[in-house]
Amino acid sequence: MRVNRLILILFLFMFLLLFLSACNTTKHVKNNEKLLNNNWVESSNSDIDVAPIYNYLKQQPNTKTAMLFNFHLWVYNISHDKNGSERKLKKWLGIYKMGNIIGEPPVIMDTILNERSVSQIRKYLRNRGYYRSQVKDSIVVFGKRENKASVYYLIDAQKPIKVDSVNYEIKDTVIKRIVLTDTIHTLLKKGVNLDVDLMQSERVRITKLLKNFGYFQFSKEYIYYQVDTSKANYTSQIKLIILNPSDSSLHHQFAINQIYYFNDFEPQEYLKEKDKYFNQFDTVTYAEDYFLSRKEIFVKPKVIKEASYLKQSDLYSAANVQNTFRHLSTLNEFKLINIRYNELKDTSKLDVLVQLTPFKKHNYIAELEGTNSSGNMGVGGRLSYQHKSLFGGAEILNVSVYGKIESQNTFAGVMTEDISFNSDEIGANISLHFPKFLLPFSSNRFIKNNNPRTALEFTMNNKNRPEYTRSIYGGSFGYYWVSQRYFRHQFKPIDLSAVKVFNMDADYFNSIQNTYLEKSFDDYLISATSYSLYFSNKKEQKGRNYFSFIFNGELAGNFLNAYSTLSGAEPVDGSYYVLNNKFAQYWRAELDLRFYLDLKRKRDHLIYRAYGGIVHPYGNIIATPYVKQFYSGGANGLRAWPVRSLGPGAYFNSNRQYYNEAADLKLEGNLEYRYKLFWVMEGALFLDVGNIWATNQEDPRPGSQFKFRDFYKEIAIGTGFGFRFDFSFFILRLDYGIKIRDPKETEINRWVVFDKSYNPFGAEYSMFNFGIGYPF
Repeated sequence: MRVNRLILILFLFMFLLLFLSACNTTKHVKNNEKLLNNNWVESSNSDIDVAPIYNYLKQQPNTKTAMLFNFHLWVYNISHDKNGSERKLKKWLGIYKMGNIIGEPPVIMDTILNERSVSQIRKYLRNRGYYRSQVKDSIVVFGKRENKASVYYLIDAQKPIKVDSVNYEIKDTVIKRIVLTDTIHTLLKKGVNLDVDLMQSERVRITKLLKNFGYFQFSKEYIYYQVDTSKANYTSQIKLIILNPSDSSLHHQFAINQIYYFNDFEPQEYLKEKDKYFNQFDTVTYAEDYFLSRKEIFVKPKVIKEASYLKQSDLYSAANVQNTFRHLSTLNEFKLINIRYNELKDTSKLDVLVQLTPFKKHNYIAELEGTNSSGNMGVGGRLSYQHKSLFGGAEILNVSVYGKIESQNTFAGVMTEDISFNSDEIGANISLHFPKFLLPFSSNRFIKNNNPRTALEFTMNNKNRPEYTRSIYGGSFGYYWVSQRYFRHQFKPIDLSAVKVFNMDADYFNSIQNTYLEKSFDDYLISATSYSLYFSNKKEQKGRNYFSFIFNGELAGNFLNAYSTLSGAEPVDGSYYVLNNKFAQYWRAELDLRFYLDLKRKRDHLIYRAYGGIVHPYGNIIATPYVKQFYSGGANGLRAWPVRSLGPGAYFNSNRQYYNEAADLKLEGNLEYRYKLFWVMEGALFLDVGNIWATNQEDPRPGSQFKFRDFYKEIAIGTGFGFRFDFSFFILRLDYGIKIRDPKETEINRWVVFDKSYNPFGAEYSMFNFGIGYPF
């Protein structure tokens, strides 16, 4: 119980700090001053996005934690006396003063800065095409001493100036033909606002276009505009002009002369020896290109050539250079990749030098780690070996062995000061990845466009829980590739595993003997085919709001069923066996949707998540193997419940000793608000909803079945708060989940938050979670 009390004290202390931060914010505000409480921007034109305008304001209010509390201002107030002098406070490290680390002095409203903000807003609107906009500021004073103020910036945007036509003046006829042929992609279309940023983006677009047609030396400085806004009806005419380098010369198109690939380039040695360094290399010619190395060739020329878009005699193309860099990086063989160009004198040709610095061929890693398996705490270790380019073709071999011990949550849900490690796990993984499709096809064009990989994987895992011991031995053969717009695919035509459960606890076995549940713990041979699709537009959005989803589909047992049928095997107790093992037949599907939204000043984020999963056994089995069922609760699910403790449905077993509930259907939704605090620390408020359900009517657990008309009555709801510590290389997470609605209660009493005995910090209604990384 002592651990729980310490955790509770920590969270209460942090909330007390936030509460106090809302008090006495004007301690250091003089009588003739006003604390800037908020800025508000309002526009009469709904087409104007006011969010970017906040960044142009010359004065920003003090940072607010969770958009509500002046925590940083409060820290400054307690670290300074009435005269504004710093108090010497003991800090965590005993070195720095608290106010200098996370404190912020009060922001005093300055009317001169308000006027400058108004001017900046006008400039911003003018650049967006609103040339006749009007902006006014309005100050609202409030507070006990009328020493707080909020500033309202009111925008009357008027009608924007639109682009009516775009004409081109290009002296270089070749460039003119290229640009005019590509006007379908122009950003300056008729009817868009006369937007300065849009015009700058068009300069960049045309520059990229020309650089892909051999114009190695071309830059956007050769492009400028003449704009005529004198035309009536709020329209403008644009003339886009592309200059030549001089009146007597044209822009040159450069072609690739020779390509040199340095297989084991070392930058530090080159800096010491300069040009003498290149005398140490041996040269091999492959497909007209030169491959140079000082020792053995690290990666075969054929593999590097397949990853390269560069070709002798082709026009220089910035896109081909970028794609070459990207595909060489995805080989995971080179820690540094540098592509340089040498212009040949008195010609329009380039020699290309691709300098590749490889990783070490052999890598050994020993790790000691704290573990968290959906809320079960533990400690473990892992020893890994990696071999780069095993056969010289950028094949990557990974071998690892690991072991860990964990503390499984008991029914009481309370960890005592004597933490009992009542679960252990050992395992091994061997994988070999090839940078192409091995079978049944391989295409050089497909390799360049889709970055394919083939993976052979072998696994062994043995886990001892208090209720049983489970062993899994398996192997898989699969393909990985990418497609446009940030889609990633995984297809495993062969995924074979053998599951064996033994040493089952007598009490637990007696509770499920001769029931549907006993069948889920049978020994199974699983032969599955699976497909996964991943999508995320995070990179495309460049830090703005983005969306991602994951779909997983799996089908098992059909090949083994066909084999049994064709071989004339006889069923035993209604099921067929292969190699003395019952094989499983089922289909399984999951869909995980996530939305990530940036809030004010990009310090705060709102994340929505929706998840659904279902598995259905058929044919050779009547119950889904336990390892393929779904569970709820824990650090990455409904955080107010221990892992595997929730459901199915309204089912509750008061006689169980350990949490071990699973079922065939899962629905879950999460909402999390993350906000920056200070240093590496951020806070979070969250809401979790969901449950699991049985879909087979033979499941003996009362109240566990999914009923479409009534399932919403069995939705569990939990809320809570937490803290994240972002150390860049990993994120440490602490969450405190609190039950609001518990489906195990009778239907009229499920809103436990209204119960007279409700205690949000009691063990029955709350759960502390420790995690590594964000929950989603």
